[in-house]
Amino acid sequence: MQQIARSVALAFNNLPRPHRVMLGSLTVLTLAVAVWRPYVYHPESAPIVKTIELEKSETRSLLPEASEPIDQAAQEDEAIPQDELDDKTAGEVGVHEYVVSTGDTLSSILNQYGIDMSDISRLAASDKELRNLKIGQQLSWTLTADGDLQRLTWEVSRRETRTYDRTANGFKMSSEMQQGTGSTVC
Repeated sequence: MQQIARSVALAFNNLPRPHRVMLGSLTVLTLAVAVWRPYVYHPESAPIVKTIELEKSETRSLLPEASEPIDQAAQEDEAIPQDELDDKTAGEVGVHEYVVSTGDTLSSILNQYGIDMSDISRLAASDKELRNLKIGQQLSWTLTADGDLQRLTWEVSRRETRTYDRTANGFKMSSEMQQGTGSTVC
């Protein structure tokens, strides 16, 4: 402890006079701020609390008009009417759609839907570009009754769509390019 105090005193004495004055002043000021405690007003009186007693009949009048009575049990949910979307999805059992987002890979997407890794690796082997999915591209696939991957459709761009169909020894890729009309606007 004495050695530390001696080394601090030696370092302080080796400083130029203006630095020693400034360091001493800042030390005294820092100690004064640390010791100083401002006075905080604490009121002795408790907050004013007023209780209002209500009759049982008055309690019900305070409830909103549109609310359900508290003492009644919840009724059964009403049947939801069918619409066109229900008709569309009824015939497409096992069809899944997915839009690629940041950090997605083919295996991470298909794995979360329970597709076997062997199917995913065969699919990736059929087209190496499937390993480089881009954000916003769309994937849709259908499964067999056993839950195996039957067909995968990859919308590469607005013009190109690739379809991968299951074969006996892997997947077969077919590509479809949409043809545009070449007209210029003047």
